[in-house]
Amino acid sequence: MSARPGPRSNYIPPHFTVVKRGLHITAAQTKLQLLFEHVLLAARGQECPPHTVQDDLDNRRRAILKFMALPDFTPRVGNDPKSVKIHLTTGTGMEIEWKDGHRSAYTFTFLRDACPCALCEDERTKAGRKAGEAARLAPGALPMFKPAVKALAAEAVGKYALKFSWNDKHDLGIYSWFYLREVCPCAECGATRK
Repeated sequence: MSARPGPRSNYIPPHFTVVKRGLHITAAQTKLQLLFEHVLLAARGQECPPHTVQDDLDNRRRAILKFMALPDFTPRVGNDPKSVKIHLTTGTGMEIEWKDGHRSAYTFTFLRDACPCALCEDERTKAGRKAGEAARLAPGALPMFKPAVKALAAEAVGKYALKFSWNDKHDLGIYSWFYLREVCPCAECGATRK
């Protein structure tokens, strides 16, 4: 096999998973499959195409890249905070002033009910609730005592999100700036969502 000179721009790492005919195949498995196809052709006495296995693999990778959703790195000024104030000691919640001038105020109860982790999102979807909406009691059920929702800690996740540790021992949700702007509880944002 001949090696292709120079850097390849469409490199897909070996751990990249390709979905082919409902099966998940890694790039390494695809390369083995191509090698096997070329060996079978040679064993049957059929002539192998003049291109190499690497050419076949590169062509398949290019085809995969055409259908991949590319990340959008366009700056979104409205989704970037200018200042963030988290009131952990008073327990009142969080205030964000966005770069476009909009201001958002979130209570900790709202943020806990809007947790974006997969577990909470699944529970909300099954119950038919929106992000930030409190859980409804089943008909005839008596309300149980629950301590007030309180954030014990808050930490930045890179430059794109926040993570809270709640008093109910839950800490899986990563609240991205985009998500927080999307679920802003103010009347102005609520009107645009409806």
